[in-house]
Amino acid sequence: MNSQIVQLDFDAVPLLDWPSVSLCMIVKNEEANLADCLASVGNFANEIIIVDTGSSDRTVQIAQSFGAKIKHFTWVNDFAAARNESIKDAKGDWVFWMDADDRLEPENVTRLKQAVVYGQVDAYICKVVSQVQGPDQSSVSVDHLRLFRNRLGLQFEQPIHEQIAPMAKRLGLKIAYANITIEHLGYAADSETLKVKARRNRAMILQCLDRQPDNLYWRFHLGVNLYTLDDWAGASENFELVLAQSPSNLSTEQLYEALALMIAAYNNLGCPDQVEQALEHALKLFSTRQHLWVLASKFYLSQNRPEKAISLLEYAKLLPTEAVGMAWPQGTVETLLSRAYLRQAQSWYKQKKPSQMVDILTRAIDIAPLAERNQAYKLLAVAMQQMGREQDAVRCWQLAQKNVKDLSEFV
Repeated sequence: MNSQIVQLDFDAVPLLDWPSVSLCMIVKNEEANLADCLASVGNFANEIIIVDTGSSDRTVQIAQSFGAKIKHFTWVNDFAAARNESIKDAKGDWVFWMDADDRLEPENVTRLKQAVVYGQVDAYICKVVSQVQGPDQSSVSVDHLRLFRNRLGLQFEQPIHEQIAPMAKRLGLKIAYANITIEHLGYAADSETLKVKARRNRAMILQCLDRQPDNLYWRFHLGVNLYTLDDWAGASENFELVLAQSPSNLSTEQLYEALALMIAAYNNLGCPDQVEQALEHALKLFSTRQHLWVLASKFYLSQNRPEKAISLLEYAKLLPTEAVGMAWPQGTVETLLSRAYLRQAQSWYKQKKPSQMVDILTRAIDIAPLAERNQAYKLLAVAMQQMGREQDAVRCWQLAQKNVKDLSEFV
């Protein structure tokens, strides 16, 4: 059977009544996160079911304070098994699942209510946005099937990176993408916390690979896992195997992530030739992805090739910011572009090309953050001196001290 997938947008209009909902979660030692998670759900859920897999902190007491039903589950290295235990006895008309480090803004709680009232579909895919530490992205957005009708026989599958969407599609259910966003805080943790989770997950991923040695889906996840553990060589090796075949059981976003992380691993290994080769290949495959053009520009800036970085960034300005997948913080393109302009101006200073300096520095000042704007004015003063424009040079020094933008007399 083929499932039907549509796009639905819900207005954040408050409702007085909506069908019953069971919030189902699995947790372990989440006393730092659980209360904020449950509070963010508000009054959306009529029932809260918490499956605890062996907490030794106050997780269970916190769950009980929210009126949750507690189920104790012996951990068997299988997230899907624990998830299925959480939904097994759900009584609501709808099931909504979360992790303790997920959060909902009030407008998204209202949209969830709108979704279950609409009721013309069987399941909803929500956007889960994670804030990520590290040099290569500020956030990652992925699609998760988080809300579905109860008693349709749905079950989670896979012992790690568990999913329910594949079964929903096999059953031919009506599925909708909804404008509902869930904030996930788990990847914003400190490096050591992420490594502890990665070491736990690595053992489970290796078990899956032992059972399915040719499954590149698990090879991809092993690469991500090794990257988190700073094993750049192991990560790049696994990503190379995945990308050589572009397996159909990986999404476009996962293939892009494999490319981006492989490039970062090469960079961390100090292999600039491999980085450049991989970037050239990636830019052909993902020619409209702004994140990639910015990633490439950062590499060329690190190689002191500002002219190349400028061309990449000026093209990146024309591309839309990604709605799904890796994305940079707002203003990243402008910040990097002003930095590249400054680097190019310094190069032209050494070549005694003051007129080119004036042109590019005025462009830098127009977009640069405060600290770099001051540096641009100082370089502009030097260019003016080289051109014999002493009064303009003095004016540039004055503007640098005042921290303002006033280019009218130089442009």
